[in-house]
Amino acid sequence: FSQTSILSNSDALPDYDSKAQPFKISGTLYMSDGVTPAKDYIITINQANENGDFEVNKNKELITSATIKTDANGQYIFYTYVPGNDRLYNKLQEIFMKVQTPDGTEYAMPTLLFDKDPMLTKRCRKQIAKKSDVSRILKLEKENDTSVVKRDMTLALDLERIN
Repeated sequence: FSQTSILSNSDALPDYDSKAQPFKISGTLYMSDGVTPAKDYIITINQANENGDFEVNKNKELITSATIKTDANGQYIFYTYVPGNDRLYNKLQEIFMKVQTPDGTEYAMPTLLFDKDPMLTKRCRKQIAKKSDVSRILKLEKENDTSVVKRDMTLALDLERIN
């Protein structure tokens, strides 16, 4: 990751504010003890566009992506929008997240889902509640004219290592 030194603790997906359902997601990333802020960790989000497609540029890089570096208090902010879902393949509206530690190790975080996603069935919600953190189902709230969601995350020992 060559540009890690110029990352700030907030980033936005391209043209997020012109989308039908823009929102801000913010929170604190904590170490596995759930108390100590995870400082200088890199978080990347990837998602589909409003049509449920993953857009890439001519260099085959995902356009619908944003990357931040947590601040000294482990805080982060993303400005994004509710992605579309691919109904043809019964895909949920999801935001994929990965975290890179200061030593370069990358981990996949649980995907973020949306409370108002018509594809998120009662059965699916029960499965999520049984085996994982229900806070990964985002409930957008209005704050002034903006939709917001706060989501604190803890680096658990069971994260899936990528590299």
